[in-house]
Amino acid sequence: MKQNTSKIVSPQKSELAHKYFTNLKQLVKQQSVLFLDTGRILKVIRDEKYYEHLDYESWTAFLGDNQIGIGQSTAYAYIGIYEEFVMKYGFSFEILSEVPWYKLQYILPSVRRSKDITEVKEYFDKAKSLSRSDLAIEVNEKVEEGVVTTKLVKAFYHDKCKKYRLQGFSPEDVCKCKD
Repeated sequence: MKQNTSKIVSPQKSELAHKYFTNLKQLVKQQSVLFLDTGRILKVIRDEKYYEHLDYESWTAFLGDNQIGIGQSTAYAYIGIYEEFVMKYGFSFEILSEVPWYKLQYILPSVRRSKDITEVKEYFDKAKSLSRSDLAIEVNEKVEEGVVTTKLVKAFYHDKCKKYRLQGFSPEDVCKCKD
């Protein structure tokens, strides 16, 4: 029988693992700066209609070019993040690069509804520190499922009683519908 040695870590493999991990974190941060800069450039091209000077009939045609290949919703997400966080609230690329763009996109609707920079910074800090699912619960975004609007909640399983505890509402708030 072959012995499982996958959990035995040599100093060389440990060193390589840390090296690759450090490299990966740097690349992810660079990628974050690139998407912010992409949002900036897309905004200028869209707002100034520079795509017309490049012989594109429309903004959509420009985005769909094989050399660009950015979906319209992605372009608007990049632009929206740039406009809101950089232009409106003055966040630097360096600070924003600490949070993956998909999380910034996720909190963008909440940021747009925010009353002031303090509230925006709270959302940013949540995006920086929470997992995607915890962030969804925290910002309390509603998800459409047919005609029912739902709220994401966090459930905790209790080993002793073998039941779930739901965080964020009382038992009276639980729907008893079968459909």
